[in-house]
Amino acid sequence: MLNRLDRRTEELMNIQPQPSWRSSRTFQLGCPYIISPHDNKTLYFGSQRVWKSVNRGDSWTPISGDLTTNTNPFELPMQDRVPGMDALYDNGAMSKFATLTAIAESPVQDRNACTPDRMMVNTC
Repeated sequence: MLNRLDRRTEELMNIQPQPSWRSSRTFQLGCPYIISPHDNKTLYFGSQRVWKSVNRGDSWTPISGDLTTNTNPFELPMQDRVPGMDALYDNGAMSKFATLTAIAESPVQDRNACTPDRMMVNTC
């Protein structure tokens, strides 16, 4: 979960991107995020794709497609069979499947607004 704290009012606001339910399965507890070193209102957040906010997290836009293997952990065989959705899974351990583990913005500031963001991404 990604939150923003207003230090004047002590208000805590959830600013994590809110994708559709279908794509949210690849969010994990420790999703990588960064604040742009070039503009402190620009944030980047990693799930199975990279999200960008230019307004401190008030709204988000996906700036990449799926950068992972798109592996659905509920379809992987376990002990020579694929368990059903009713199986007792440790869903907390599922974060190791198809998620980004690190993101970084290029240290070179691009002054040409027509050029797409340059990002470095690590996946598992």
